[in-house]
Amino acid sequence: MTLPSKISVQNPKPFTKEQIIELENLTGLIFTDELVSFFTKFAGGKPKIRGKDCFTKIVHQEGWKTSNRIVKIESFDSVRDTWKYNGYLKEFKKHFIIPDSVVEIEHRLPIMELMADSIRYVSGGLHSEKMYYVDNGDFGIVKIADSLDDFLKNLYTE
Repeated sequence: MTLPSKISVQNPKPFTKEQIIELENLTGLIFTDELVSFFTKFAGGKPKIRGKDCFTKIVHQEGWKTSNRIVKIESFDSVRDTWKYNGYLKEFKKHFIIPDSVVEIEHRLPIMELMADSIRYVSGGLHSEKMYYVDNGDFGIVKIADSLDDFLKNLYTE
């Protein structure tokens, strides 16, 4: 996995192979080669474009648009700790009657932390390798890219 040339990552704390195995055991997921490569190179770091913060655009189901600043790429500890709260997303999905054809919560792995939300990578299932914006419940779960590569290419700075 290589980043688009416009993006650099400051102070990464890459996962070890042992940490990858530990997270796979915890989540029950098999990480794609792309995800393993990403985490073993860039985990815990802060992505920048020419030294400035990166932003992602989000187009919500109703068609309105927002953006959000990327705080950091998730670290080993943050992925492990965030996974413990995956049940919240299952309750959210159940409450709003969101079918598996739209969202398979059990395959969504936190990959980037936003200001109050997160970006999730899908490892397995119907939506494998897709990227989703997941907020704290107010704006739902929205597909934002067909791949990690597409997601990274679309980052921008203000």
